[in-house]
Order: sequence, then C-alpha cells, then structure tokens
Amino acid sequence: MKKGQTASGVTQASVEDQLAQLRTKEDMDKCVDLNFMVFNYGKFHNNFVNQVIHIVFVPIILYTWYVQMCHVAPSYDLGFAVPLFGDKIGFGFVPNIVVSTAYYFVDWKVALAVSAWWWPCMFLGNASWMMHSEERYFGMDQFWFMGLVNICSWIAQFIGHGVFEKRAPAIKTNLGFALLAPFFITFEVMNQ
Repeated sequence: MKKGQTASGVTQASVEDQLAQLRTKEDMDKCVDLNFMVFNYGKFHNNFVNQVIHIVFVPIILYTWYVQMCHVAPSYDLGFAVPLFGDKIGFGFVPNIVVSTAYYFVDWKVALAVSAWWWPCMFLGNASWMMHSEERYFGMDQFWFMGLVNICSWIAQFIGHGVFEKRAPAIKTNLGFALLAPFFITFEVMNQ
C-alpha cells in the first residue's frame, strides 16, 4: 500500500489539499478564519511534554504580559474600587477583551473555560500592578522582573518545540497563533 492510500485503494488527499479545496485565496484574504487557525495550531502541538509546557507557561506569559502592559501603556481610572482589582485598569485590559471575545466565535464552551482562568489572570495581574508596582524582585523593578519571567516562559516553549515536538513552533508560520495559545491549551485540556 502506498503512502496516503487506504486499505480500499482510495488515495486520501492531504489535510492541506482538503482545506485548499474548501478555501480560495480570495476567501482567505477576506477574513481571519479562527477555526482554520485553531486546526493549524493543533498540528504543531502533538507531543505530550510540549503540551504540558504550554499549559504551564502560557498563563504565565499572559499574566506577566498584562502586568507589563499596565506599566507602559495608559491606565484608566474606574472612579470606584473593585475588590482585589483596585480603582484603575491597565491598557492591556482592552486587547484582552477583544481576544477573549473572539474565542466565543470559534467555540463558546471552550471560550467559557478559557475565561475561567484567563480573567483571574488579568485581575491578579492588575492587582499586582496596583499593589506591588514599586516593589523590587531580586533587585529588579516589577516591569523588568515580569519581562524576564515572560522571556523565560517563551524560551521554555521554544525548547518544548525543538526538543520534544522536533519542529518549529506555530508562531513561526503565523504570529496570530500567539493569540490562540490560551484557547488551544484549554481545548487540549478539555479534550484529553
């Protein structure tokens, strides 16, 4: 039996061929197809160790990024205090609303599960910024410490791809895949 052939002798088209038949270049240029992106993202995460690395480090990346965004971008005064949150929100809150809302267009159940850990990450990040922004961590300002943790978390993911997955990360083919990581790791956990 030849590669790509079933027991009945019928040749199976590759996944890429099947998708190419469903989507024209014009269709791809018109919009971002999140379902297509989730499917393609999954092709880069088949190794269990790499998946665990992502499950651990994606939330850390999200948290540290948010704390950093609170430092560099304008913050918005709420005019009232929210328990454990403070009276200001950092600019990172806005893109997080957009991205997390987009997840509901792909799969509302997974998006709801993402929200169960994503938003606590954001609230804790905001609280860390509000209550601890002047503290030093191992001799570094909060901004630089969070940046170091963020970089180390990215390095761990690249090691996961290089050593365990033995292929380049999805982000190398499409930077938008970085925005799908929270959705995809939640999808993986829900479907294990």
